[in-house]
Amino acid sequence: MSEQPKTGSLRDAAKYLGVSYTTIRNLQAKGLPMIEPGKRGVAAIIDLEAARDWYIEEFHMPAEWQQQREQLMDQQRLLRELAGRRAILYAQYIAREHGGVE
Repeated sequence: MSEQPKTGSLRDAAKYLGVSYTTIRNLQAKGLPMIEPGKRGVAAIIDLEAARDWYIEEFHMPAEWQQQREQLMDQQRLLRELAGRRAILYAQYIAREHGGVE
């Protein structure tokens, strides 16, 4: 039995590739591989891994650069998550200091 591809919308593809939504729309016009192209009111369905492979090949991005880019994107996600946690902890601290409820 074959494994189902990881799929997503145009916005998911933009996040997956680390580009803007506008860039994904431009890539769509240049031949970004899609499972379903979508139409007005119906979202496109994209095989995210096939889109990544196409993007790398189409723009001749060395695999090493792609790995570095993925590592940076992972670090950015982690930093955003940590910033969110810090904000929550600070809000709890302020609530305790001023007699608020946690």
